[in-house]
Amino acid sequence: MRLLVDFDGFEQEQQLVGRMLMAYGELEFEIAHVMGRAIEGGNDAAARLLFRVSGEGPRIDVADAILRPFFDKMNLSGQWACTIGALRYCKNARNQYAHCNWHSEEGGSLSFVNMDRDADSPEGTLNLQLYPVDLALLQKQHEYFEYALGCLYYLLCQCRLRSGEESPDQPIPKSIPQPPLSNRPKKPPQSPAACQTPKAHPEE
Repeated sequence: MRLLVDFDGFEQEQQLVGRMLMAYGELEFEIAHVMGRAIEGGNDAAARLLFRVSGEGPRIDVADAILRPFFDKMNLSGQWACTIGALRYCKNARNQYAHCNWHSEEGGSLSFVNMDRDADSPEGTLNLQLYPVDLALLQKQHEYFEYALGCLYYLLCQCRLRSGEESPDQPIPKSIPQPPLSNRPKKPPQSPAACQTPKAHPEE
């Protein structure tokens, strides 16, 4: 039995998903480098602090707690806010692909089941959903990973320059919109009437 048979015919999509899964570790490594500019002990202390925390989300929270006041003092709070938002998106994309199961239809579309999301449901039959993706969406997601990395590199270069060190004067990447995590249509909002609490029957 072969692995990943549902990617047969979707080789470019497979490559992009694999690159994003591998690239997330590169983002975390660069976060540690930036944290090394903010704490005593430099990169070694930052790596010990960041990677002793379990889980991608808590690591981002720790980095934000340390770096937000640091960049406020450097008048880079807006740039950090854009960066942390991009990192949270990449974390969500990484997690959905790391804990999913793929499904494809011959000559049709590629979808995945988000086990990390849909398994968290009440007792009984799992309410698993198919989340479709296509090449265009995965390319946009991959581009957004590169944008997040560029934001981190910009902040690292700014830290070096403002400390009097030699560093490329890296411009901040041009902001790009966050792509959706899948092509699954969003549920339309309920009408106000549908959200009203039913009136109680008058007592007899």
